[in-house]
Amino acid sequence: MALATGASGAIGASTTHLLAARGMRVVVNYLRSSTAADQVVAGIEAACGQTMTVQADMREVAAIESVIEFTSADCRL
Repeated sequence: MALATGASGAIGASTTHLLAARGMRVVVNYLRSSTAADQVVAGIEAACGQTMTVQADMREVAAIESVIEFTSADCRL
């Protein structure tokens, strides 16, 4: 599993698509743009990749810990 922070931006989106194409399960992190993150997820899923989104401000330690706990416990991926 790969956690891609800032994945709703151009570089992050390209990175997540590459990781998914190589067989990684990808968690798409975003701060503000759920629409952009959802578009990244839709593109990955259209190519048969496994992905999900998670909103968090990765500048905050508590948010990082929460994202790690959430993604580790999530059974959808």
